[in-house]
Amino acid sequence: MRFWTKSVALLIAVATTFGAVGCSFPPSRIGFIEQIAKDNRRIAKSTRTFRAAIIPLKTGTAADAGQVRSAYQEMEKTVKEVRAEMDAQPLPSSSSSAKALLSAYKDYLNGQQSILTDDLLPIVKKVEEPGGTPAAKWGYISEMLAKVSAKDNADYGPLMQAQTAYASEHNYTLQTQETYLEAQKAGKQ
Repeated sequence: MRFWTKSVALLIAVATTFGAVGCSFPPSRIGFIEQIAKDNRRIAKSTRTFRAAIIPLKTGTAADAGQVRSAYQEMEKTVKEVRAEMDAQPLPSSSSSAKALLSAYKDYLNGQQSILTDDLLPIVKKVEEPGGTPAAKWGYISEMLAKVSAKDNADYGPLMQAQTAYASEHNYTLQTQETYLEAQKAGKQ
């Protein structure tokens, strides 16, 4: 009984120390990949708002510059928060491929930041420019969006390779976001 009490006291002391120092126990392998997926969904959601704000230009209608700026700032904030979370993200202890996946995800996030500042901010500025027709602005924006898509695909390739290696090591099956969301709605996950 005395040994058990000391063990529990030691466990509580260790847990309290982790909490006080700001550390946490390493995530499970599933928890680790789910955190990355959750953060990716957050980023994707913020990009949809931005796209919705600029899409009126495609049909020849002026876009609300304030909405475009606000949506851009929300994307910027989201990417910044996710990057900060990933900088502090602990690795699961039982995975040899988790470090490579985290590194690839951080590289991907750096690419997302570059897209924000180098490609999407000029779109915001183009929308905010006085004058010019919506069609002319859309011409510029559609070219920039093509660049964004190419950069994003290039950055996503190494991340997918690392994710595939992680899934293979742990015998996980990769799903598309659509398949995952359908399974969530059906209550299968």
